[in-house]
Amino acid sequence: MRAGAAAVVAVLVLCWTGAALAQHPGPDDSYKHPSPAPAPPPPPAETPQPAEASEEEAEAKPAPQELKLAILDKDVLPEKPRSGWAALPIAVYAPETKLGLGAFGSVFFRLGNAGAETRPSSMSLVGLYTLREQLIVEAIPELYWDDEDWHLWSRFDYRKYPNRTWAVGNKAQDSSEEHYQESRPRWQFRIGSAVTGRLFVYGHLEAQHMGIENVEPGGLIDSGTLPGSGGGRTIGLGPGIAWDTRDHLLVPHDGFFHEAVLMTYQPAIGSHHKFNVLRVNLRRYVPITSRHTLVLQYVAQVQEGNVPFYMLSQLGGQNLLRGYFEGRFRDKSLMAIQAEYRLPLFWRFSAVGHGALGDVASRVQGIALDGPVWSLGGGLRVLLNRAEQLNLRADLGVGYDTFGFYLGVAEAF
Repeated sequence: MRAGAAAVVAVLVLCWTGAALAQHPGPDDSYKHPSPAPAPPPPPAETPQPAEASEEEAEAKPAPQELKLAILDKDVLPEKPRSGWAALPIAVYAPETKLGLGAFGSVFFRLGNAGAETRPSSMSLVGLYTLREQLIVEAIPELYWDDEDWHLWSRFDYRKYPNRTWAVGNKAQDSSEEHYQESRPRWQFRIGSAVTGRLFVYGHLEAQHMGIENVEPGGLIDSGTLPGSGGGRTIGLGPGIAWDTRDHLLVPHDGFFHEAVLMTYQPAIGSHHKFNVLRVNLRRYVPITSRHTLVLQYVAQVQEGNVPFYMLSQLGGQNLLRGYFEGRFRDKSLMAIQAEYRLPLFWRFSAVGHGALGDVASRVQGIALDGPVWSLGGGLRVLLNRAEQLNLRADLGVGYDTFGFYLGVAEAF
């Protein structure tokens, strides 16, 4: 197991350091279609050049260049509209929810005079009800303006959620599992501006109120052994920095996204729990061919203070170490690496293969890459919106003595 983990880490490091990123220029703004030939003025003025000369002049001008996207060749992509919408019934599946049914709707648009080649702003709504009697509602506005120099993202969500937790640490036994019900409204917000190029500085805000009920008598929550067993309010503020050169928001084929965020939750701003969090998220998108993409991600999170158990660093879920129940392993420090290979199949179908390693510990020094939690799997994608490259995602993840099936929208990372 240790040799296999070391091999995977070595391959990831080599791919990370060895692959070069190609730069894709955007459309040439100087290009214009030739105007119709004017009517001949009265003599003695010269008559205009023949139409053939205008066509030759137009052909001599450079044509716009388009980004190569991961799923479809640029020659068959429809022209992007400045605005539009999508709405559809959805079915999701995950170990945390089982089957969930609901609806998804999104309106996308470009602010001001932004062209169709710029990143779209959007407003998305999601509503779900699951077979585990869980209610999940989300509203997610995202705005880009001033030639993408400004970016705002927010999420308002509420969930009434029968959930599970385990003892803290990477050695938590299955026997420590407990069931409880949470009721949680939450607001997340960030706004940022470009400092130079694609380097952004952000301000972050997060506020939530956790209600916990229906706990197991005599368990870890009931006895107060776990921090935050009584629920309560958490409010945090902090700065963040992001470097984003992705060539597409939903299915990047080239570029990278690197982010670091430092949050502090303090009674002075209304939080019932006092703690600090540092999060690092590094992603690289490597074009192997014009339609094959290797994606690499490194995630780390370090916390200190009185962190409630439901906000501890967690492995598992549909985005990080697929196959494990979200929060199956949790503690104050987390480190994980994962890779995904994306390739087209036919028509609107594509496929992925993914693998991940991760670990949690009470301190960073306790994280051991020679014996981490592992996950392997694969999945299928169905393209729902050709212009904006929105995918329906179906993934299978397998871990040690566990597996999970996931059905949702958009990529894991």
